Amino acid sequence: MAQMCGSTAMKYYLPTNFIALGLGKEMSLLASGIESSLKVGCTVIEMMLIDRAGRKTTLVLGSTIMAVALLINGALPLAYPHNINHVSDYACVVFIFFFSFGYSIGFGPNSWVYGAEIFPTYVRAKGLCISASAGSIGSIIVAQFWPIAMQTIQSRTYFIFMATNIAAIVLILAFFPETKGKTLEELDDLFRKRPVKVDGIRPNTMTELRKTTQQSLVEEVVVQQNK
Repeated sequence: MAQMCGSTAMKYYLPTNFIALGLGKEMSLLASGIESSLKVGCTVIEMMLIDRAGRKTTLVLGSTIMAVALLINGALPLAYPHNINHVSDYACVVFIFFFSFGYSIGFGPNSWVYGAEIFPTYVRAKGLCISASAGSIGSIIVAQFWPIAMQTIQSRTYFIFMATNIAAIVLILAFFPETKGKTLEELDDLFRKRPVKVDGIRPNTMTELRKTTQQSLVEEVVVQQNK
């Protein structure tokens, strides 16, 4: 979802998108540089928000902002085609920056944080490798799709990614548990479906496993002291 939300297309084709909205070549390059700097600043803001507001809240907020920005960028060029209304074009430029803000407080940093938390320890490395590879594949797909779609259906392309963000909001609210402030053991409890069998013991949760281990250590110490 982090790649299918439209961020890759915005990043790769941002100067072209600005030129299509009536900006000159130099101004479009300048605006692209400002947009990249904005992402860095917003990521710092997200670092301060993510452990206060939570993962789900920032993901939903970011997706909502991106969906609204994509709606504006898809609708205004249809209402005022061929750059006949400069106010409309400038509004689209502004909402591209809003899109970058939404991505930088949502999927941008959150996909890496949440991805590192949801995998159990014994598969975390493999899980992160698979998720990173999936992100790269998603970037390639979007990068190939965007210019063809813009040439064929023009600004309606934005509606496709708007729908992706709306779907992401529903999925996050329905299926993503909040991981803010939880320990690794508690995260294992959240995401583990099959309990682990250790020395013939099959606890329902990792918490029970930890308690069982601690109890065994205490009993062993008591036995040693009695000897």
